[in-house]
Amino acid sequence: MIGVPQQPRRETFLHRRDPRAKILLVTGALVAVLSEPVGVLRPFAAYYLLVAGLLLLARTPPGFLGRRLAAVAPLVLTAAALILLAGGGSGETALSLLLRAFAAVALLTVLVSTEEIGEILWGMGALGMPRLFTTQSAFMLRFAHLLGQEATRTERARRSRTPGRLRAGRIRTLGQQAALVFLRGWKRSQVVHQAMLARGFTGSFPMPARRRMAPADLGLILAGLGAFAAVRIFWPS
Repeated sequence: MIGVPQQPRRETFLHRRDPRAKILLVTGALVAVLSEPVGVLRPFAAYYLLVAGLLLLARTPPGFLGRRLAAVAPLVLTAAALILLAGGGSGETALSLLLRAFAAVALLTVLVSTEEIGEILWGMGALGMPRLFTTQSAFMLRFAHLLGQEATRTERARRSRTPGRLRAGRIRTLGQQAALVFLRGWKRSQVVHQAMLARGFTGSFPMPARRRMAPADLGLILAGLGAFAAVRIFWPS
């Protein structure tokens, strides 16, 4: 749908489930995890067991999860350090921030590793998300991919003309390179826009016919949400 590279397709129980079921499961799990009182740690042992079960059920590659955890780790660790240094919270407060942040990333990884982006956007629209949001998200992801392609081409061209490390004028060269990526991306966006208008684009992508969820999809929602809700309600703080 939007031309963003996907993970290799793995046929597991979670992969075969309706995207709406997985969206509801992950959303409910996020609500349970993120609504835990600040400084509470004990329930996270159960949360992480449930998250690990989902990751194993989805056969999520460790590297796929690790890259996403590593991407958010600097920001989360900085926030936790600021809590401690500013004296606005205890070690339990900082640790609970780390635990809920990494649990949230792992839950979202379950979703994106078992479903294509286009199907996730379809599921969000089918669940009532405004079309403006899903359409803008599709464009954002598509053009982020295009900018990545342009940055790769520009870097390859720069390396072919200036082999080795940049020793003089590095900031100026990198600034010019970034400007070139922006200009090329702007030009490609105009070409894509004209092509879409020529094909009759009216401002929103066509939505596939609504399909019914299978009993297994409903079972996944009930079992998954029930497990996370039980931890949130009954697990002692």
